[in-house]
Amino acid sequence: MNQAGITDPAPRSLLFLALDLVDGTQRRTVDRMLADWSRAIEPATRGKPDAPELTGLDTTGLTMTIGVGPGLPGRLGLTAPKELAPIPPFPGDRLRPTLCGGDLAVQICSNDPLVSLQAAQVLTRLSQGVLTIRWRLPGFTQPGPSTPRNAFGFKDGTGNPRTAADISDAVWISEGPWRHGTFLVVRRITMDVQRFATLPAQRQEAVIGSRRDTGAPLTGHAEFDEVDLFAKNADGTYVLPVDAHNRRAHARFDGGRQMVRRGFTYTSGNDETGLLFLAFMKDPGLFTRVQTRLVEQDALNGFIQHIGSAVFLMLPGTGDGAVLRLPG
Repeated sequence: MNQAGITDPAPRSLLFLALDLVDGTQRRTVDRMLADWSRAIEPATRGKPDAPELTGLDTTGLTMTIGVGPGLPGRLGLTAPKELAPIPPFPGDRLRPTLCGGDLAVQICSNDPLVSLQAAQVLTRLSQGVLTIRWRLPGFTQPGPSTPRNAFGFKDGTGNPRTAADISDAVWISEGPWRHGTFLVVRRITMDVQRFATLPAQRQEAVIGSRRDTGAPLTGHAEFDEVDLFAKNADGTYVLPVDAHNRRAHARFDGGRQMVRRGFTYTSGNDETGLLFLAFMKDPGLFTRVQTRLVEQDALNGFIQHIGSAVFLMLPGTGDGAVLRLPG
């Protein structure tokens, strides 16, 4: 059984919380809190909210997805995979400590930002004295069957695995106490939307590696056409430029290994616009390899900056009526 909010279509609203455990808190206290969270939120995910904060609201599409950060297992005596470790810093990162890390992650998604906010109030009420907020960020995307667009106006997520088998192979841990869990890498990325907008449309497409209108790769005609990394122009240059973002991030360079990406646009103070990049995968080492290639040569680097980073191990899901718990 898997948690919701990972491979299902992203709804309109996101509220992401990174939380820290109060010193001295015992595992049994965290288990009790998770059970309280489950009992309070689960009815609302079925459209039958009974928590006072959610009463009277349409909670259609509400999901709550929970994971643990690298520092938590050792403090609570959990056995966690060795892959649960902080993402290494990359050249060019401008990470702010207040926007990084966390002992516990809570991803709240819904079709109504007020529902997401009120669900967070439920969790805050039930975790008093156990958790403190390290950082939080609301975001939004375009609901529906089409691939959503980011703040640059390009489709974002076309390269995700599409079949159930490919998604399962990319995401879910298949054995051990964390079976049916997965890793989540979170990056907060600011986007220089105004400067990108000054580029001619053809240059924008060369930077990304796809058509702005259809999302098709520069080597194809429709959004989901296979990318041809070897196609060349008459002058011998690659149709998909060597520094195009979609080339540098292509799964071919990782033996076909993929991740499931869910990007949410956010706006913040001082006219900051950006992307909360969420990527679910079996091994966060995949993200490190991809990001290393992007840092080395990606035309998009001139228009973005990574200012927040975290990694979490998402809990296995439960059956109907059961409560989330810490494995191991």
